[in-house]
Amino acid sequence: METNIHVSRNQVTLGTFSEAQIKGGLAQGVLTPSDYCWKQGMETWKTIAEAYPHLLPSGPAPVPASQNQPYAQYPSGGERFGAYLLDGLFMGLMTCGLVIPFIIVLAAGADSEAREFGNTIKPMAQILGSFLTCVISLLYHGILGNSAHNATWGQRIMGFKMVDSKTGGAPQSGQIWKWSMFRSLIFACCSCIGWLFFIPILNNPRKQSAYDDWADILMVKK
Repeated sequence: METNIHVSRNQVTLGTFSEAQIKGGLAQGVLTPSDYCWKQGMETWKTIAEAYPHLLPSGPAPVPASQNQPYAQYPSGGERFGAYLLDGLFMGLMTCGLVIPFIIVLAAGADSEAREFGNTIKPMAQILGSFLTCVISLLYHGILGNSAHNATWGQRIMGFKMVDSKTGGAPQSGQIWKWSMFRSLIFACCSCIGWLFFIPILNNPRKQSAYDDWADILMVKK
């Protein structure tokens, strides 16, 4: 008996069930037609009544999806892009806060020999800068993603958060760090090329980037 249908109620996962188990749960009152369900291949969460009307005991009309359910309320590509810009601003300010004092100290004691030394270590400084950018991005997205809000500052300002794409609940810590590491490595190593990983958002009804899909994470409106 295949049990691959995820069922959730009020953003709390009830478990995975087969069609026969869902039919029995509906008959016993353990499950309701308005509970949300999802399985591999479905683009979004739907109520049991919408997805499996043939399992309803008395065959009532399908229950319309609540407009307050987060599963179908995906931010638009523009909203997500706004969050990326805000997050980039915050990370830029954090990076400047670490780097600028260091530059000022070097400039204060600079002379011709110091400048020559600076030119010598310039390639190493560029590598160090990429590494620092990667670390700051990793910590920024990882720590804030694991916070009680399940969202970075940019996502919170734009009004959405991260959820597990399979259950609709809060993502696991491992998912967040996996998502954050992918983003951070790509942007630190590939610079502008990293934006190519957001192209799937343009044609994806759930507005998932390559990072989200890899880590089984969705962005939903609060």
